Amino acid sequence: MTNSPRQSAGSPLWNSKPVTLLLDPEGCLIRLIRGGAHDDDVRLAPGTPIGEIFPDPSGWDDRLTRLRLDPFTTVHVDVPVAAPTAATPGKLARAGTAIPIPGDDGQLDHIVLQLGLAHEVGEQQVTTEQQFRLLAETLPHMLWIARLDGTIEYYSPQWAEFTGKSIDDLLAHGIHGLVHPDDLPALMRPGRSVDGDIPTRPYRLRRHDGVYRWVEALVNPVRDDDGTTWRVVGSTSDIADRLAAEQERRDLNHQLAAALAVSQLGRFTTDRRTDRAAVDQRYLDILGIDATPETLTSRAALIAAWPPIHADDQGRHDDAIARVWELGSELEVEFRVMRPGENGPQERWVSLRARPEMVDDEVVGMVGVLGDVTDQRKEDAARLRSQKREALGTLVGGIAHDFNNVIGAILSNAAVAEEEIAAGDSPATSLAEIRRGAERAGDVVRRLLGFSREGDHEEQRFDLSDVTREACELLRPTLARDVKLRCALSPAPDVLGSSSELHQVVVNLVQNAGHAAADGGGNVDLAIDVVSAGELQATASSDDPINQLPGGRYVRLQVRDDGAGIPPAILTRIFDPFFTTKEAGQGTGLGLAAAQAIVRNHGGEITAVNRQRPDSGAVFTVVLPVASTPAGPTPTPTATAARGGLVARPHVLFVDDEAPLARLAARAFPLHGCTVEVFTDPVEALAAFQATPARFDALVTDLSMPHLSGLELAAEILAVRADIPVVLSSGYVTAENRAAAAACGIREVVAKPCALQDVADAVLRVTARAAVGM
Repeated sequence: MTNSPRQSAGSPLWNSKPVTLLLDPEGCLIRLIRGGAHDDDVRLAPGTPIGEIFPDPSGWDDRLTRLRLDPFTTVHVDVPVAAPTAATPGKLARAGTAIPIPGDDGQLDHIVLQLGLAHEVGEQQVTTEQQFRLLAETLPHMLWIARLDGTIEYYSPQWAEFTGKSIDDLLAHGIHGLVHPDDLPALMRPGRSVDGDIPTRPYRLRRHDGVYRWVEALVNPVRDDDGTTWRVVGSTSDIADRLAAEQERRDLNHQLAAALAVSQLGRFTTDRRTDRAAVDQRYLDILGIDATPETLTSRAALIAAWPPIHADDQGRHDDAIARVWELGSELEVEFRVMRPGENGPQERWVSLRARPEMVDDEVVGMVGVLGDVTDQRKEDAARLRSQKREALGTLVGGIAHDFNNVIGAILSNAAVAEEEIAAGDSPATSLAEIRRGAERAGDVVRRLLGFSREGDHEEQRFDLSDVTREACELLRPTLARDVKLRCALSPAPDVLGSSSELHQVVVNLVQNAGHAAADGGGNVDLAIDVVSAGELQATASSDDPINQLPGGRYVRLQVRDDGAGIPPAILTRIFDPFFTTKEAGQGTGLGLAAAQAIVRNHGGEITAVNRQRPDSGAVFTVVLPVASTPAGPTPTPTATAARGGLVARPHVLFVDDEAPLARLAARAFPLHGCTVEVFTDPVEALAAFQATPARFDALVTDLSMPHLSGLELAAEILAVRADIPVVLSSGYVTAENRAAAAACGIREVVAKPCALQDVADAVLRVTARAAVGM
């Protein structure tokens, strides 16, 4: 016995009778058998390559390659075992046969290498059968040996395990009785030759439990040194699971193909390791690529065939692709391509979705689908336009309703005032109601501008409890009779912003809660308290936008109802613009979207959750940052101070193209400490000023007028007298307007609608500041 990998020519291995080795597909030793029994004199380590076993294994690599390429054909070998000597001037070699044994997948699984001296072929034929039987017990397949007349003379033990029959029974009766009757004729069909490769086909064989299983026999002839076949060796394997898996894959591919055909999606795969790509015809049709899938099999060719991407979408497309390769992110992006058409490039929207293929945490490819979403985009745009028209119609209807109410109150009070004056009574009460009606009309206009996001609101400090209380009083009569509105509104620290906008938010939330509670005749509860950001975030979920709020104190308003709650499927969409759960014509889907925008513009957040008990309603929470303590304002002269003598009755140039306002100004300004000259034509007003510039102490001008805008008029007048104070008045004041006015040198901007007293007070303020050099 020797422990060295390579055996010497005089070792028992090479001096013995025929030897059989079981090798793996790489030609490494698995097990050694010699002389019909396990060799007790020679031991080789499992895994030893054949190149280390024989002193000169020339030609073996070529034969091993042949066995791998064709694992169904036996190969004749001559293995040198010793170099020439004086006693043996020729090379001593063993002639033998390498029998491949394929696996279930048809690939080379094992190699049986049978070696014997060239002059001992007869003996080898006897002992090889004994050695094969020993090897068969170690293999997972059902092996068998047949004579040339078809008689099976050996079944491996696996046959008994599979069929439940004894080996003696199988040898006596064969397996014909176990083969499915429908498959037996084909299996017994004559015409097969053992002189070459024997064709095989799957057939069904009855298992020990009575179930027919699909099996497949892989057959090889065994030839002696002169090429004559003397036995047939077969390997039968249960392939039912493999066939089922293959059928499942075919079914899935068929279902996928059918689904893609219905969805009109194109498939693609890419592999950047091999630069391979695969697409289907639908993919090419979507992009307008004039090619077939067979001609575009590389990534480079596919990329080159793509139509141009719209310039505005190129960056978005490139960023999305880069995130897949660099971060392993899933791909989901829509963009436009300029697809070739008969009349030139056509703009088409496509949707690209894919997932990365990973190997060892590295992105090696993509698998995805491509769809044309142009029609869907058009439908979405049309639906959005329709929803906007519906929303605007509802908005206009609401505004008209409010205006009609206000105008009706004003007209009625004006009529009463006229009667009171005719009767010699004081019209003070009626006039006060007229003033309040006009102020309500101004609120309606401000809400309309706020809806269009074009309004410009002065920030102010206020108590959210006061705003909420006013909203509740306004809405209480409008709620269903069996809905109770309960408010726990203690004073809270001030917040900073627009009280009218936040009034709109509260109204929207209370109306929604009232509708939800009305279904069961329940309650709407409002509560206000003060919390820290940490307290809010301690109970928030990981995806709650509350987590994005900066630290500090917040005023929290909660609106609870005990209705049916919000269906989980739509809970995440209720703040989307134009999303509504109400029936057609009953809701625009703008209320909560507008509320969210208003709250976020105030540095806060709004959330919605269902109450913890099932069917117990929803909770909307609004949080707004507590206003910081402001620095003390710089003292400025007030209108009262101006009346006190800083400026003695300033003479005002008043310009507005609305004649009623001009006439009213002529009557009202003298009542508020000013003298006035009014003009409805800005060109005439400019000429009057240029004639005697020193005669005027201030200019009040409307913004939108024919021939000259208020800004242009102010610029012309300031070019003559840079020190004259200017007040701009407009019914459409935006941040841009304010910035332009400041740049022009205008001292104050007053938003219409407003009382002329407010304008007169603005004049007194700016003239007072001008008098002290401010």
